[in-house]
Amino acid sequence: MSSHKLRALTLGAPVAFALAGAPAYATQINIGVAADFTNTLNAIISEFVLYYPTYTFSVISDSTGNLKDAIDDSNPPPYDLFLAADDTTPEGLPAAKKYGAPFHYAIGSLELYSGPNALWNISAGLPNRPFTHPIVIANPTKAPYGYAAAYILQQKPWNIANLTTASNGNPADGVYTRSNIAITYAAVQAGTFYAGFVSKSAICQYYSGADHFPANTYHFEYVWDSLTTPHYPEIIQDGVILTRSKAGEAAAKTFVNFLTTNKSALAIISRYCFQLPSTL
Repeated sequence: MSSHKLRALTLGAPVAFALAGAPAYATQINIGVAADFTNTLNAIISEFVLYYPTYTFSVISDSTGNLKDAIDDSNPPPYDLFLAADDTTPEGLPAAKKYGAPFHYAIGSLELYSGPNALWNISAGLPNRPFTHPIVIANPTKAPYGYAAAYILQQKPWNIANLTTASNGNPADGVYTRSNIAITYAAVQAGTFYAGFVSKSAICQYYSGADHFPANTYHFEYVWDSLTTPHYPEIIQDGVILTRSKAGEAAAKTFVNFLTTNKSALAIISRYCFQLPSTL
């Protein structure tokens, strides 16, 4: 069942609440963002700078695991703000590298996808093994969407093991991996693989009360709490402000306030087919 009806309840936050205290000098915010949220974030930044024209951004997009590794390896952290694709990685960061508690900003969903020339009709979901063609997922040890896909594939009727330990997936069973969910989507889009598990946000736009997908493609949504198809842990996406600098903390707080309360930002998150945290 679609949760978009619930989203409308969150879109009434006044814009003015996010606009107080804009500095008169140039301010840069460094953001490390999970690959699935990159396009959504860029759209929100474009809206944000209409109100805060003195702000600039440096955005690094990668798997949640790789971004965490960069935070662990640097002191101070390389980002002012970390937007992960799960709710466990930000919580698990050392307290000395976090200015405050993590916050929910989106809820993702997993899609099996074939396109852009409808190379493999997977609209009823992934068939039983052996697969007609190899499939691709994001690295389960670094990317939460890859972990979710591996979680599904370890269940009946596929029972594919070792996906979280093999560096290249399990090619013997027709499953390959790529380093993050954006590269996974690109591999399917280019036809390198006929199908793969991608983030719904990569292939979906929500408008006029419905989800819309690209023409001449096939897709099947695996719902995290489904009672009829294999399920996976809910992809609750959390962010956290980091201890890079006091100026970065203040700037990141302003942006996080916009991201989580501004009606235009919330509408953009919904447009990219994420659920909003208010549905939790």
